Amino acid sequence: MPVSAKRVTVAATATILVGPEGDGFGCVVKNLSSNTLTVWVGGSDVNTSTLGFPLEPGEALPFDVEGGEVLYGIVASSTANVHIIRNS
Repeated sequence: MPVSAKRVTVAATATILVGPEGDGFGCVVKNLSSNTLTVWVGGSDVNTSTLGFPLEPGEALPFDVEGGEVLYGIVASSTANVHIIRNS
């Protein structure tokens, strides 16, 4: 399986991190340690108060993404960069 990596700038509105291409894949999302903001990860309804999984600066989380699914991120204000590595 090919491996690819990218950086995504997450905004204060739901930002697509990965998907919906392919038949499914694994990925790891890392909130850069240089960030000062928590990045919340979840579906299209992700928000910074009730829906989503928080990634503090420096934290990473693996995901299995099914075909057609989309993973989103959001921050409370401004922007934050995350790194993503995936096999597809």
